[in-house]
Amino acid sequence: MKAAKTENTAAKATTESTTTYYVVGQSGSNYTISSNPADDPGCLGGTLACQFTSPDPALGSSIPVSVVENEEDDIVIVERKP
Repeated sequence: MKAAKTENTAAKATTESTTTYYVVGQSGSNYTISSNPADDPGCLGGTLACQFTSPDPALGSSIPVSVVENEEDDIVIVERKP
């Protein structure tokens, strides 16, 4: 007789890592961004968001302003222009 097989179905906690991006400029309807803190110029005149996080570690060097300002695609604005 085989012993009954039991399975542990306890929920596993997942941690979602995020990448911090800095708005280093604006060109038309796109923010120029960098994930390097050394590139952070602080809040620039004319930009709304200064720093944001995203679960996407490879956003590239630009992103539409509307995507950041509307916090689409799990983007979270960390710092805004005062």
